[in-house]
Amino acid sequence: MCIRDSDANGDSWGEPIVIAEMYQFPGNVISAAIVNGHPAIAYFSWTDSKVKYVRALDANGDSWGSPINLGNWISPSLLVVNGKPAVCCSGVIYVRALDANGETWGTPVNVTPEWGYWTQMFLVNGCPAITCDARVPELDTHVLKYVRALDADGNSWGETITVSSDIDTRMNSALVVHGHPAIAYEWHHGDYSHLKYVKATDPDGTNWRPPVIVDEASLSYPCLNTVNGCPAISYIDGIQIKFAIYY
Repeated sequence: MCIRDSDANGDSWGEPIVIAEMYQFPGNVISAAIVNGHPAIAYFSWTDSKVKYVRALDANGDSWGSPINLGNWISPSLLVVNGKPAVCCSGVIYVRALDANGETWGTPVNVTPEWGYWTQMFLVNGCPAITCDARVPELDTHVLKYVRALDADGNSWGETITVSSDIDTRMNSALVVHGHPAIAYEWHHGDYSHLKYVKATDPDGTNWRPPVIVDEASLSYPCLNTVNGCPAISYIDGIQIKFAIYY
């Protein structure tokens, strides 16, 4: 569904609009972006187990086009890459549209041979970059990894970098903070999960600082943003929604 505020402050909201039928699924099921001036969504449809893309027919999102099937993947992340919409999904799969609206799409690319989950895509120093929880079969767990394209379109990709030595990482949220890529993620430690934050030491994300624990509470679904220039994270702790900001 889509719902839009009718004033600039978020004090009054319109009626929700049903865009497509889907069912809840563990993981990232939906990602939104403004594509060529109109809102657009990439989502996982449990009905036919496909990632789909749909764009509004107007700037306000009052009416929507027909969804386009992108592939049999999960965990989509939608981003405008060099003027055209692109989606990364678990795999790690990257596919970019051939036009500015996303009406036709190119050939999907396997960015890394490692199977990654909880994919997040963002722009780093002018090129698309992806974070994921890459599976380590011999340990039966996941580690946080990062990979950045070598060009602005995402036609070729660099080496996958292990961001942290933490094992059993889960959901993550990535953003550029003060010119360097940064990641908030969930780290499972025994019977508990901690909220952690890690930031690269350079603009491309070639090297990373040691991660820091933000909250030792049991948590999930971190969302990283900036508030007045400082990194801030919203997340769920049990049944509570929490917010943490770095000063």
